[in-house]
Amino acid sequence: MPDASLVTSINFTFECMAVKDCQVIFSRWNDHTQKYQVYFGAYSNTRSLINNNAAHVVDIQTPDIVSGTEFRKFWIRVNGNTIHAGNGNEDTPAIMSYTDPGAARTYSHVSVATCCNDYGYWKIHSHSQFHEYPNGAYTVP
Repeated sequence: MPDASLVTSINFTFECMAVKDCQVIFSRWNDHTQKYQVYFGAYSNTRSLINNNAAHVVDIQTPDIVSGTEFRKFWIRVNGNTIHAGNGNEDTPAIMSYTDPGAARTYSHVSVATCCNDYGYWKIHSHSQFHEYPNGAYTVP
């Protein structure tokens, strides 16, 4: 988040170009018990996942959802302990949803990554305060 303040709701839209594993992590600084990981194109671009503190809570078949040759658009909505994720325009139905039975969470950080020595290219639409550095990293001014 812009000033690392804690929030309960996040609307995150982006495009990713990678052969597999477009991963977004929502977390709270210095508290690894409050973390969601959303993967589009996991398992060699055959599945998509939502992890709750590293445990798979949603695992669906999504063959070829990401591409190594073109940007594909995705969106994620986090509201406390509920998360929805989808591809395409933001008004399309979610392809994955999960509600944690525990208490509502708060977040201070959003991270993006790819896996296993593969390159990933990102366009972050929902957070214009991110600035890209030549190595592909983003930071907030």
